[in-house]
Amino acid sequence: MALEQRIKELERTKCCGKPRFYDEFTDFPTTGDTNTLYVDRSTSSIYTWNGSEYVIANKFVNIRSAAKADGTDETTTIQTFINTHRNIYIPAGEYKVTSLNIPTNTQIITDGFDTKIIQLNTAGVDVRLINIVGSNVSIGDIYVEGDINNQDGEQHHGVFIMASSTTGPLTNIKLGNIYGKNLRGDILYVGAVLGYKLTSVTCGNILGENILRNGVSVTGGELNCGDVFVNSVGFLTVDVEGEPTNEPTYNVYFGNVKGKAVGCIATSASSPNININFKSLDLDPDHIQNISASYPPGNTIVDGLITRNTKSLTIDYFKSKNHERCEIFEMFNSGELGCEMLNIKYCELIGLVTSNTDATYPALVNGALGAIIIDNLSVITFKDIRVFNVVNNISIKNFNASLFLNSDLFRSCTNVNVGNGNITGNGRVFVANQGFGKLVNTNIICSVLASFCQPIIFENTSCTASSFLFNTDNKKHFLINCNLNSVQYDIVVNS
Repeated sequence: MALEQRIKELERTKCCGKPRFYDEFTDFPTTGDTNTLYVDRSTSSIYTWNGSEYVIANKFVNIRSAAKADGTDETTTIQTFINTHRNIYIPAGEYKVTSLNIPTNTQIITDGFDTKIIQLNTAGVDVRLINIVGSNVSIGDIYVEGDINNQDGEQHHGVFIMASSTTGPLTNIKLGNIYGKNLRGDILYVGAVLGYKLTSVTCGNILGENILRNGVSVTGGELNCGDVFVNSVGFLTVDVEGEPTNEPTYNVYFGNVKGKAVGCIATSASSPNININFKSLDLDPDHIQNISASYPPGNTIVDGLITRNTKSLTIDYFKSKNHERCEIFEMFNSGELGCEMLNIKYCELIGLVTSNTDATYPALVNGALGAIIIDNLSVITFKDIRVFNVVNNISIKNFNASLFLNSDLFRSCTNVNVGNGNITGNGRVFVANQGFGKLVNTNIICSVLASFCQPIIFENTSCTASSFLFNTDNKKHFLINCNLNSVQYDIVVNS
């Protein structure tokens, strides 16, 4: 490979940052930076700083000296090569194997998605394609493919990382972009058995098609992942699922995620999801095509974002539309956490509830969330559904809502504090809410302002209600500088 190509491949592994060029090795600084490539122009050599000295980084051995990429089963040949070399170059080609283990201190550079690792259908049941079994591993961009229609099980994952008694604790694993196709499992699976930490795992973008289960699964440990878009999955685009037999899922970061549905669904309050973050979620059933095989458990996903036993979930931009049941649904059982804190900077909900036969959940946001904080909210409803239903501790700084006839903005919610908004349409604003509520700096056109609610403070608010303002079971509301149906109220207690 030319010098420029070698530098590009090293950068792609995400093990190093941008290169610095020097005329000779003797010109290198006395102390280096572990995240930088150092290039000696006189010899076209590339070095990294390991913390105490410069070590050569471009002496990667070409796997084609052993493997042929000729369509035959090369599992033994490639695994033996990986076991005996720490710096490996896998050039473009199709390498057919059953499964590969990547041990400690292995760096692999590739020719991007032209380097294809393809799993043979003789691999057996639930055999993972690329298993990372050691720390300090980096792999460049890679293409992984399975045989979804001719394999059995649901765990033929493309890339599999699991800290366990077999591997010990794992750390410093750096993956480039991954493209998965026809996998009878997930493209990337990350987890950690209880007692074995998994830390400092980074990955580029996850792309793919025709994936039986999830694009990405995280069942324990840390992950910092780029964007995720898989145009056909059988279950979830991303599944963050803490399990009681695993280490907690914590400090999980994703870039822009596009798909039908995402889950933050820890199975037990004893192993909750902690500090889960998305740069953006764009969820729409139309984003996903059907896969060529049916997902075995037969689970039907009818919601956009699903939460359960999650301590904190932060989303910079959230857009969800036209799911069958809810755009955000909290699963909650007795003794569980639900979602203790959901923080969204910008939230866009478009509700049609396309074929909702479950009358218990006719809502865009449903469930007793511990608290939900939204900086900016945009809502449009096209049917008589609820926007927030049985949701606790709602705080919205800025919002716009267009409500269809008989839609409810806040129904059976507790402690609602919203402001700086506009409400149009012919819906109802507050219905059967508990605890104190507050609405400020808002212009409203609606059918009902408040019905059968605990006391609400209205401040600097203008409302035109076509049906009635209050039907509140004699509960008192506080009006401060409000104009209701063209009547001005400076400071009034209404009953």
